[in-house]
Amino acid sequence: MKNKVEYTELLISIGIFGFINGIILIFFPLFLRLSAIHHGIALPLSLVTLLDTYLLLGIFLLLSSVLFLTVRKEVTYLMYTGMFAILCIYQTIILPHFAPSQPTFPEQMIPIQSYSFIFWSFISWLIFGYLIYKYFNLKTEFRKYEKPYGHKREKVESEDVPYYYKVLGVSKDASQEEIKRAYYRLVRIYHPDVSADPEARRKFEEIRKAYEVLSDPEKRAKYDKFEHAYRSGRY
Repeated sequence: MKNKVEYTELLISIGIFGFINGIILIFFPLFLRLSAIHHGIALPLSLVTLLDTYLLLGIFLLLSSVLFLTVRKEVTYLMYTGMFAILCIYQTIILPHFAPSQPTFPEQMIPIQSYSFIFWSFISWLIFGYLIYKYFNLKTEFRKYEKPYGHKREKVESEDVPYYYKVLGVSKDASQEEIKRAYYRLVRIYHPDVSADPEARRKFEEIRKAYEVLSDPEKRAKYDKFEHAYRSGRY
């Protein structure tokens, strides 16, 4: 079975767009610095700060796009989305304040008020909006690849814990509130109507049975005493 979320062609294109954009943002400041050196011009401090910011944005955008395209986990998706948010805010809100009213070389090489720059910023905002929209459709897909049966599974498996507690990913002394929270979290991941996991129905039934027993204090007490009888279907 695949271990990554399947991206649409549009999402892959967005990842490639970010990769190319990152390369441009990295090489643009370098090119501008070399041009200034070639013309014997000392760059003002404000412009140096601007170029360094562009360079950092390019590096982080490049790295996040590579992770977005290759790792395909929720954290890398959100990282990439966050980088686009920073880029959009910087281009449309912060950067225009740096634009001089009568730019001279090399300020003229930063086309802050050009139509191409405005179009590029508009595309970036569109991509950011689409990434936000698409995240809510992919959230269940991302979480499907979490380790099954709860976020405390590793800890639980290292203890001598009955099976139903392992299914919900809680310890044997878990409170009713902890059991309830674990159950609803797992239902959102493994419900057959939302999960693409081929074994979702079987896992959902195990989760439901585990909660049915552990949420009832009387059944839970019997289960703790006669776990093997429960597993064999005698209770």
